[in-house]
Amino acid sequence: MHSLIRSFCAVVLILAGCLCSLSQESAPKSDIQRYLETLKNGTTCQRRAAIMALHHLGKSAIPLLIEHVDDHDVARSSTLMLANPILSYAPPGSQKDEFSGVIYAYVVELILARDALHDDNDCTFLLSQGDYAYGHGLIMKG
Repeated sequence: MHSLIRSFCAVVLILAGCLCSLSQESAPKSDIQRYLETLKNGTTCQRRAAIMALHHLGKSAIPLLIEHVDDHDVARSSTLMLANPILSYAPPGSQKDEFSGVIYAYVVELILARDALHDDNDCTFLLSQGDYAYGHGLIMKG
């Protein structure tokens, strides 16, 4: 019983420490909101810059991204945007624009999965080839 209480206290202290560090590193909410709007409506270059900025903010950007994951607005011109360009196969049904919330969730995945993103200033694709969270997969709406 005592070990259970100690474990619970340890978890609470760790969570409190994480929340404190997040609040110290966070960017202004207005900046993050601007990045979200860019992900929804920007060009490929603008979206790439927004992803790089959000990734640079790190875990402090995650709460606001998660808060907007239910955004069901369609991000125009986002067809196959999250697919790794090395894939040569795009199954039927995958050629649709993404919901904005799906893109926000993908940015959360990038923040958690990649320590750094390569900024090669090539806007042909959303990210550099090795930066995609799912290297050999495709995100599709069912």
